[in-house]
Amino acid sequence: MSVIEDDISPDLSSFEIQFMKQLDLENELTADAPDGKNEFTIDKNSSIFKQYLDNIEKNESIKVFDYFKDFQWLNVNRSISLNDDLKEKIVLIDFFTYCCVNCLHILPLMHQIECDYRSEPVELIGIHSPKFENEKSLKNVTDSIIRYRIDHPVGNDPKLLLWNHLSISCWPTIAIIGPNSKLMFLLVGELAIQSKLRSYVDLCLDYFKERLSNHSTISIKLLRESLKTDLLHYPSKIATSPSGSRIAISNTLKNIVIITNIDGFIEQIIGNSVGFEDGTLVSCKFNQPQGLSWYNDSILFVADTGNHSIRQIDLIKSQVKTIVGNGKMCPDLIGGQIGINQSLNTPWDILFDQTSQRLYIAMAGSHQIWVSIQSTNGDVINGIPYPFGTAICIAGDGNEQKRNNRFPLKSSFAQPSGLALKNGKLFVADSESSSIRVIELNDNLSVKTLVGGSSNPLDLFAFGDADGVGMKCRLQHCMGIAAHPTKDIVFITDTFNHKVKQISLETNKCETLTLDWNSEERKSLNEPDGLCICQIEDGSIRLLVCDTNNHRIVAIDLLANNEATSFNIIDSNLPKIESPLELINDFVDSGYKLNCDYSKLLENPLYINSNIKVVQFQLKFIFNEDFKANKDAKHRFKVSIKDSHNDNVLPTSTFVFNDLDNVTFTIDNLPKSGSQIKLAVQYELNLCNNRLNTCQILREKFEKSICFTDDHKEEVLHLIQIKL
Repeated sequence: MSVIEDDISPDLSSFEIQFMKQLDLENELTADAPDGKNEFTIDKNSSIFKQYLDNIEKNESIKVFDYFKDFQWLNVNRSISLNDDLKEKIVLIDFFTYCCVNCLHILPLMHQIECDYRSEPVELIGIHSPKFENEKSLKNVTDSIIRYRIDHPVGNDPKLLLWNHLSISCWPTIAIIGPNSKLMFLLVGELAIQSKLRSYVDLCLDYFKERLSNHSTISIKLLRESLKTDLLHYPSKIATSPSGSRIAISNTLKNIVIITNIDGFIEQIIGNSVGFEDGTLVSCKFNQPQGLSWYNDSILFVADTGNHSIRQIDLIKSQVKTIVGNGKMCPDLIGGQIGINQSLNTPWDILFDQTSQRLYIAMAGSHQIWVSIQSTNGDVINGIPYPFGTAICIAGDGNEQKRNNRFPLKSSFAQPSGLALKNGKLFVADSESSSIRVIELNDNLSVKTLVGGSSNPLDLFAFGDADGVGMKCRLQHCMGIAAHPTKDIVFITDTFNHKVKQISLETNKCETLTLDWNSEERKSLNEPDGLCICQIEDGSIRLLVCDTNNHRIVAIDLLANNEATSFNIIDSNLPKIESPLELINDFVDSGYKLNCDYSKLLENPLYINSNIKVVQFQLKFIFNEDFKANKDAKHRFKVSIKDSHNDNVLPTSTFVFNDLDNVTFTIDNLPKSGSQIKLAVQYELNLCNNRLNTCQILREKFEKSICFTDDHKEEVLHLIQIKL
């Protein structure tokens, strides 16, 4: 059925009417397709298309107004005009917003179009058309262009001038504009763009060939070329190992995963460039890695988002392998295949559950939650047994909505981007609905809302910044979530509000975490993403947050009034150590060695008055001229009191100090009778080598005999000097 002008609502714009004519044309051609296939071939010699384009030439009402001159332009050295700079071009306008996963999906095609039509009079232009308030910021748009490696000119349209002018209704949409500045075609949605864009571009090139010119007045100036070469570039996700001894960070822009010890010293950098390649820790390649989760202290799972795969890093074997996915995006909404035979769709975050041996996957591209079965005995999913390695959907029907349901497979999510597990429940940061969702994993399987979002499943615009209970709370594109180890609390990154918030699982109340920035120069977050809990030997609990657009990790001390400091990542230039924190459990002599002279230290025992009940020991380190203490790192000590048989007579204590000038610790109830006792100290110091300009780790131990006497002065504090 053809579009009849008299039947069209007067409320429709001329561009909407033209789009209806385009759809009518496509429907007619689809109806004539062989075998009833829902597709058609675009023949540039077809009289149907020629007539369609001829009619556009006569229609002055679909001429696009030149809003370009009012935009803020990026990746170019000056503003662009549609009428002046692009008047002899086929112009492809990509309407996108940087939070949209479907917009990200078409970026590889956009890059290929740029390459394939480089010698043709075709110009690709991005128009950033924000959904969220935060996305209107030019600085944030700039960061997104760098982060997603967009190389074509981008105009920032925070007021949606061109979007409204052309009656655009969803992301992504591509408008094809002819050299007459008229709208030729609109491609709405990822599928239409992937299947039709090239054909329509070729059709326009042939039709307008006499009016086109390859001459370009646009000079590209890529934003990413001015980026500083710091170690961290847009870190996205972070995870601590089960013992708390290691930290993994997704350094997304550089396509690498960084492994550090608990003090931030780098043990391993994994990956070397963008790509999809298994192999050694150095030769392997990732494509925008995001979510991380540890299987144990030496095996790490990685959501290799740009490769639509799950990778496994084995630090002992020094190998990286793919365990799910094959590098290709797949629209499969069910799953059930094993390992690399199962294709995925933009896995954004992952979470391994030690109890069930399930690896949960937040599948942002298909708006679902999947699991990869890691139990060698297999698992039962939805009442059906599956073998080890199977990946399958457990929640979400694939529609981008916020739909709760007592049957998880009938629920809907909107770009799930973060996962946390607590009390038998899987918590989901559902970014596009700006809400936190809950999946009951017990026998009463269901999907509910914890906080945020709208009660209307189709409303994905219920966002803001307001603390409150349940859906009275307002969030803005929340991306990360982590569970408190002992309390019924989950922490979230309210990403586009640049905040960390906490939610009580007892009251469903969401509150902003007020941070004490102390002496930090940058006293705010900028689009924080992943976060994790880190428990320290001294009893403190820190929340580590990927402060993505500030290119840093922020540590929040939850037991010290939420003191927030930068967690420094330090390249120690040392040989990589398999277990750098072993000295807390079983001390190992490893790391850089100085010539430590303990002869004078051990020569004489330490005399303590028998009347003293509490004894304090102070260690004084004397360095040679080549070394000094690293004041940006922590120094750790393990202190024991042993008898002549080398058995502990008191529980071992551990201490962490920021300042080596004040290493003082207290021992209560020293045994004062029986066999001889001794003080045993093991320590790990983070030092700076002044001569080599490097950071180095010193691990050493010493023992000193203790003698009790009534003749000695009643001194509480006893000084021990160590010459290094």
